[in-house]
Amino acid sequence: MIAIIGGLGAAALWATATIVSSRSSRMIGSRVVIGWVMLVGVIVGLPFAIASEPPAEVTPTALCLLLLTGICYVAGLSLTYAAIAIGKVSVVAPIVATEGALAALIAVALGDTIGLTAGVMLIVIAAGVVLASLEPARPEVPVGGLDITADAIEGPATPETEAAASDH
Repeated sequence: MIAIIGGLGAAALWATATIVSSRSSRMIGSRVVIGWVMLVGVIVGLPFAIASEPPAEVTPTALCLLLLTGICYVAGLSLTYAAIAIGKVSVVAPIVATEGALAALIAVALGDTIGLTAGVMLIVIAAGVVLASLEPARPEVPVGGLDITADAIEGPATPETEAAASDH
């Protein structure tokens, strides 16, 4: 019962964070949001770091891994907030939620083994992400009706410019 309550709590927090991140990324931009997230993280984490005992030994390998972890964390959040700012939350959130499954796949690629049940669940997760990211075609954009380069140079097409182009 505790696991179910914990899972529901985690899902509620994940959904709240995604909705708040989406709204704030669209209002103030993804870079500003990542800055605030990092600032709040330092404010919350610093008292715990001060109260904790320092590690007995910090090897250069551990420092490199910590640096790599931090860079990957900031890069991942930056990409997530940028995607949420321009995309649909219903498409972006399931893709982002697969981070645990991707970590498991990386662990398997590096030599760890998983059981049959975990392997099947990874396949189910991958199928769910693919299904969640499918989007129906957008009929409001006709095929060939979007010419970004020409629009940027000449401006969008008007009936007069299309008639002049067809005369050539």
